[in-house]
Amino acid sequence: RDTSQDISELGKVIVDSYIKSNDSILFGSDATLSVIDLGKIDGVYEKVLDFLLEIKEKDFKTNNYFYVSKALNSTKAFGDGEIDTIDLVDFANVLNLDSTKDLVNSVNDAVFYNKTTTYVENSNGLSLYFPNEDLDYYDDMLKIYKKIGFGQEYIDVINEYVNIVAGGSKDTYSLRGHEYDQGNDYDDYDWYDSEFINGNSSYYDENDFEVDELELVEKGDDFILELSDDDWELIADIKLNVWYDDGEGYIDLGTDTSYDLDDDDNLIVSFDNQWFSIDGNFVAYEPIEQTEKYEKGRIPATVNGEDVYLIVYWKYDETSGKIVGYKEMDSYGNTCLQSRGYKKLNQGDKVRFIVDYYDYDGEYDDSYYFGDEITVGKKGLTVKYKDMDEGTYLINYMIEDIYGNIYYTESLEFEF
Repeated sequence: RDTSQDISELGKVIVDSYIKSNDSILFGSDATLSVIDLGKIDGVYEKVLDFLLEIKEKDFKTNNYFYVSKALNSTKAFGDGEIDTIDLVDFANVLNLDSTKDLVNSVNDAVFYNKTTTYVENSNGLSLYFPNEDLDYYDDMLKIYKKIGFGQEYIDVINEYVNIVAGGSKDTYSLRGHEYDQGNDYDDYDWYDSEFINGNSSYYDENDFEVDELELVEKGDDFILELSDDDWELIADIKLNVWYDDGEGYIDLGTDTSYDLDDDDNLIVSFDNQWFSIDGNFVAYEPIEQTEKYEKGRIPATVNGEDVYLIVYWKYDETSGKIVGYKEMDSYGNTCLQSRGYKKLNQGDKVRFIVDYYDYDGEYDDSYYFGDEITVGKKGLTVKYKDMDEGTYLINYMIEDIYGNIYYTESLEFEF
């Protein structure tokens, strides 16, 4: 390099080059890179601490934990939402506390230059690890906190939040009369504070999403799920789940973020006979990010025999989506996050779609290919909603509460 070049200007060149390569070579990668003045990071840390202490004072001490949980679910997340790493500025703006402005100003002052790839919004240069979806990694993170100089005041706020989430976690969820493990067992972790959780038992009693409330009732031509204002305070997310009955069991076609409410803010349980398809093949779809302008989702598949997730980008004002690439899938069905960006589908690639299959007793049977193998053409693959084929379909809504617990409504059967 030119050693006479200003270091900040050199940083901009590196950022521009990195983002350009992700947009063109890796196509559609969810990438961001910043030039940061490390001399100003101590100031950012101080403002983050002020922000967390205000959360503790205004939300935790008044038992309004749901504000934080809902803010985390609405904040820009990185790594397809799998690693509890969020955009710091976006999180501060979503919560909109008195200390938000000072925190945002400190980040903007420290971030000399920031750039993102085309399909990224609400990314402002600095991220923050805030355990919420997967508390299993927090134990290891605590050790890192202490090594890099995070103070006890900071750790105490995060500890309180994860213990509230852990205390509200339930062991199982029910779907069509069958019980399934939620995988929420944190008793053996160093941060788990049974005394704190037991001391908050009254909070859990008062802020518990009742399973009995998931019974559907008829209202006019619709079935609805009646939801009170208190219920809505506890709901972090709602998704439509669709299953195809093939005569021997159920094919899980995934979830969709769309839902409708009646005039009383009750959930209308309905299905418009359309689902995600790629080149005419129905697929199992899972949303991974929503903003005001677009949604991203993933579809389990194989590309040339390799297990992957296809990443779909869908602007709300358009009638079709776009596959921006794919990421490898590990043996547990998780995205391999160590790979840089998304790999690009190329003309001639062979693609098959994968679905999970459950028998009528509710037992997971296996994952199977669904539909025909397709070959990527010169114009790529076409992503659209498509009318369902003739057959029997079951739908239910999947509700996630502020503790990360999953609940399913009763299933409704549709014949097309």
